[in-house]
Amino acid sequence: MKGIDDFVSQDLGDFGIETEDPGDLASQWFDPSEGLEWASKIRDHVRENPGAVKNKDGVLEELNEYISVFEKAKKANVQWHFKIDF
Repeated sequence: MKGIDDFVSQDLGDFGIETEDPGDLASQWFDPSEGLEWASKIRDHVRENPGAVKNKDGVLEELNEYISVFEKAKKANVQWHFKIDF
């Protein structure tokens, strides 16, 4: 199963790397169904193993928010990725 880091994507400019080719980006976008699958599996794991994380309720709340966003993205037929804010 993919981990959260597998869904992180950045533009090279975010790293201070100048490029003239707008296609020369490190950005990768994902289908919402991948996010739904990922978040649902993690949520199911936490529900089945509540001692696996601290603050189970907070983690489940965040995962449910992700699932809601992924469902909206799927309906809108848009892709997504996580982006690190430096």
